[in-house]
Amino acid sequence: MREIKFRVWDIKHKCFTEEPFYRWTIANNGYLYNSENDEWHKDSKKFIVNFFTGLKALGVELYEKDIIEFIDSQNKPVRHVIDFDVKEGKYNAHQRWLDEI
Repeated sequence: MREIKFRVWDIKHKCFTEEPFYRWTIANNGYLYNSENDEWHKDSKKFIVNFFTGLKALGVELYEKDIIEFIDSQNKPVRHVIDFDVKEGKYNAHQRWLDEI
């Protein structure tokens, strides 16, 4: 069974939240609960949740919305964005050119 891990992006401060200031739980209804300050967050206007994909690249854990950058066979920089494909039921890396991101 895959471990369920996630990280939370703070939209206002443009960074990932870190313990001990944030201790997150995701409720069955999708709401975020921060037990450190006893706050419930019911909308996605403040925070974005990125789930762990179960994959690693060069020893680094990959999460949803991560961007992987490399040089293709034509020596052109390419970026791939990690997203969950609902139809296929798995995570995929979708190609984006540098000027699209």
